Formats: sequence, C-alpha cells, structure tokens
Amino acid sequence: MAITWLKIDGVKMPTPSGFSPTYSDFDSSSSTRSETGVLKREVIRKNVHSPSFDFILQTPDLRTLMTAIKPDKISVEYADPTSETGVTTISEAYAQATRTVKTVNPYYSDISKCWWSVSLTFIEY
Repeated sequence: MAITWLKIDGVKMPTPSGFSPTYSDFDSSSSTRSETGVLKREVIRKNVHSPSFDFILQTPDLRTLMTAIKPDKISVEYADPTSETGVTTISEAYAQATRTVKTVNPYYSDISKCWWSVSLTFIEY
C-alpha cells in the first residue's frame, strides 16, 4: 500500500521529494539560566508539530498545493514515523508565512509543463 504523505483539509497532496517531521517544546518567558548556568525551565507546551515538506512539481500540482494552503487555518494529516498509527493529524495549522517557489526546469513554450521546487512547513496552532 502506498503511503499518503500529506493531506490538507482531507485532500491528498502530491508526493513530496523530502519530509522532515519536527516536534518542539515551548518555554515560558520565566525560563532562565542561573549565574552558574543551571537552566530553570518552565515548559508551557510540549510536542508541538511543525512538519516540513519539499516538493518538485509540475505547474498543475504546484497550483493544487498552493491553493490548498491559502486558508488561515487548515487541517494537516501527514505520515509520522513517531506515531503508533503512522499518521498524525493537526486539526488546526497554518503554512509558514514565506513560500518561495523556484523553477527547476523551465519549459518556455508552456508554463503548465514547467517543474518547480517549493518547501513548506506547517505549524500547529
């Protein structure tokens, strides 16, 4: 069975060329180091998901992906090697603010045949 690497709002996205799951803990502003360098840490949230995906896509698939990330809040389901089910769903996420699309193989007579690279990170609310 083929892996579904990424779904946005329940819609399967094109297969990425690379994927990095990221999990972060967030400290409060009162977390500090003492004069002797000992950390006094107050964790306010653990295991916040922010998976990153790299894609190399032709124009139609690029448009599908970029259209899917337009809403301010999206649901993101992705293959997660640390999950017992192999899948994690972030019910409310957003795509990183900066989205750079770079041409990989320009096809000068028809933009729909061009290949593009884009990297996206989805951040859990």
